[in-house]
Parts: sequence; structure tokens; C-alpha cells
Amino acid sequence: MSVPARHGGQRTRVLVADDHPLTRMGLCRLLVRSGIDVVAEAGDGEEAVRQAIATHPDMALLDVMMPGIGGLEAARRIARSCPATRVVMLSGHVGEEQIASARNAGAVAYITKGSTTREIMAILDGIREGRQAEGGATAEAVATHASGTIRTAEPLELDALTERELEVLGLVARGHTSATVARTLRLSERTVEKHRQNIMNKLGVHSVVQLTRIAIRGGLA
Repeated sequence: MSVPARHGGQRTRVLVADDHPLTRMGLCRLLVRSGIDVVAEAGDGEEAVRQAIATHPDMALLDVMMPGIGGLEAARRIARSCPATRVVMLSGHVGEEQIASARNAGAVAYITKGSTTREIMAILDGIREGRQAEGGATAEAVATHASGTIRTAEPLELDALTERELEVLGLVARGHTSATVARTLRLSERTVEKHRQNIMNKLGVHSVVQLTRIAIRGGLA
């Protein structure tokens, strides 16, 4: 696969942030094989922001559900501190609400983790080409391009969940207790329990095992 990894005579520089080491490693290897420089890595939202400010990458690939401030808040802070950095969100779930939240946070594209390597690189190429052609592609234009390219890999029942409920579901499916979910998302345990009950009601399930199965099918765990 031939991938143009340069703009303005310079190699594209990328930050990769994901709390799953294996996922992060796989993304980094894909980018490096494609001639892209991975200038920094992060495993949580705060570290992603610090690394972005330190390295000012051309692009930042951020997992939506990371510990601490999470990917969306990290995207907002990076957009403010590093306006030249194009932010791309990564998630196991995609829907109109999720894409809208990503755009509002300053992201220019939204990629599902169920996408193929060809699809991922096509979206990243589109972002780079848009910047080259226009001297700064608008978020709306690139997000429109991306939303027509990404794959939907999750079961339809997840469409009923809000972004916060998806975050809670993903953490619960990874084995986190209500207390650790509350600390990670900076919520009260009572709020987390309420989210869990709402999720179960919407999905029509009655156990964490059932929730976990749905989360795995949807790429959230």
C-alpha cells in the first residue's frame, strides 16, 4: 500500500493515545510502516495533552474512552493549545451523536476500531491531502469525508446509549467496579450506578455478564 506521508516536504508527525498497550502498539506499527513518524504515545487523556503540547504533532489519534479526562476532553484541550494539530478520535462505537460530540470537541475525523487498515489510512490520507490542498481543511469537510468512509462494527442496540453510557459500559465490561469507574470518569458512585441501571434498561439485560457480551460484540471491551 502506497501512502503519501509527507506534506510541505516534511514527514507527518503523529501522537497516538490509547489506554490499551496492544492497540496502541498496533496503531504505531501501522503508522510507521506507512512512513509516518510517531513522535509520542500516551495511555490516558492528561498524558495525551501533555505530549501534544510538548511535541506539537501534525495529528493526534485519541481513544474516546481513556482514564482520567477521557479522549473528548483531551481533544478539546489539544484543539485549544495546539490549533495546528488535527485530532482524530478512535472508538469501538460510532453513531450520529458520537460523531457530533467528536466534532464539537474539535476532532476532524472519527474512526471505529473495527475499521480495516486500508480504511484507517484512507481517512488519514484525506486529512493530510485536505490540509495540503486548502492550507487547513475545515473540521466539517474532513469529518464529512470520514463519516462516509468508516465502518460500523457494533450491534445496533448500542445506538440507544449516550456517550457517557458508552464510557461506563466499556469500563464495566473491562472489569472495573463502580468505585473505579467513578474515579476514572470523575463521577459519584451513585451516578455511575444510575448509568449502569439505565444501560441495562435500554439494552434489556440483567447482569454484568450480558453487558460484557454486548460490549465485546460492539468493540467496547
